[in-house]
Amino acid sequence: MTLEELKETANNNEFHKFINTHMSCDTNKLRLKSHKDCDFDVNYAILQIECKNRIKKKLPELFDKHNFLFPNTLSTEQCTAESIAKFHASLLSPNASVLDLTAGLCIDAYYISKSVKSVTALEINPETAIVSKFNMDTHTDNVTVICEDCNDFIKNTSQHYDVIFIDPARRGSNNKRLFGLSDCEPNVLELIPSIKGITDTLYIKASPMLDISQSIKELNNKVSDIWVNGINNECKEVLFKIELNNNSEMLSPNIHTFNFENDAVQHFSSVYSKNHVVSFPCKTPEVNEYLYEPNRCIMKAQVYDALESEYNISRIHNNSHLFVNETLTEDFPGRRFIITSIIPFKSNAIKSISKSFPQINVSVRNFRLSAEELKKKLKVNDGGNNYLFGTTDKDNNAILLICKKA
Repeated sequence: MTLEELKETANNNEFHKFINTHMSCDTNKLRLKSHKDCDFDVNYAILQIECKNRIKKKLPELFDKHNFLFPNTLSTEQCTAESIAKFHASLLSPNASVLDLTAGLCIDAYYISKSVKSVTALEINPETAIVSKFNMDTHTDNVTVICEDCNDFIKNTSQHYDVIFIDPARRGSNNKRLFGLSDCEPNVLELIPSIKGITDTLYIKASPMLDISQSIKELNNKVSDIWVNGINNECKEVLFKIELNNNSEMLSPNIHTFNFENDAVQHFSSVYSKNHVVSFPCKTPEVNEYLYEPNRCIMKAQVYDALESEYNISRIHNNSHLFVNETLTEDFPGRRFIITSIIPFKSNAIKSISKSFPQINVSVRNFRLSAEELKKKLKVNDGGNNYLFGTTDKDNNAILLICKKA
């Protein structure tokens, strides 16, 4: 569709009525029906239904917005979630001019625009760019969407931007997932020499599977801050802030973890170090002690030594990533349990577990069996209010920790 056709469609009340009426319908069946009386593109309306259903939880604010359109279902899969886009916006100063090199559906641009002076959003795909331009023209007054390859734009522009933001595509041929900065499209490492001429500050949104230490090296130790961000204990991104024209090396950048859960946020900050110092000795867990399991963002950041120091907790093994102490820490960034029983992982000790706990939520940390293998061996099913951790203690003994949430 052209921009004028999009505007005409968006102003058609019957188009929106159709979408609202059929939101809960099977879209495959809907396509097979005859819609002769409709004076709009029915297939486009059905696409909007599919997209809106996909982003209902991911983008709740935009789900309710009239005239926020979607070019295809892929755009809804790849776009930033609302909570994280708002967080990106919170990092920027009010008077900043921002250039988004890979805007896509413009979710980041939309929320960033609420916090800054102006946003220029580049999108190489014409289909996505035209819809994003319509959306931004309709819902913002300071976002300019341009359909252009960011490589060409950077080479030809003379404008200086306070901040540049880039989220390289992390899917290759055959939909293969890509992780490294040099593997994604565009290759941000190749772009940096040109980017340095038009900004001092670059934010790179990268895969949660990225090797942080390796990326810091590839970015010539110009990283000042790293954020590991997640939603509901699922790590979603690693975000780098690069001070491109700072002449000093930043060997120990700040690292922050944010896990967004409903209306709560679990946050922890430290200094990143590849070689983590073990500050405290390991401790054998005991019944009635509190067990702490860090969220996945903490585990990605690997700030275990700082976590021990901040919360006065002790790891039960250097590789188990489970911690204990005698008192309850309310603001710990992860899950908290109270240990009700400790069982050696031996045949005679575990054979009665299924009778006591036919349903129990099973996890493993530093254990020789997977969670599925352990459930099968114990003859238990997931469920109920009890939790079981298969793990290894400081003396390298395999143990089972039976817990309840604290």
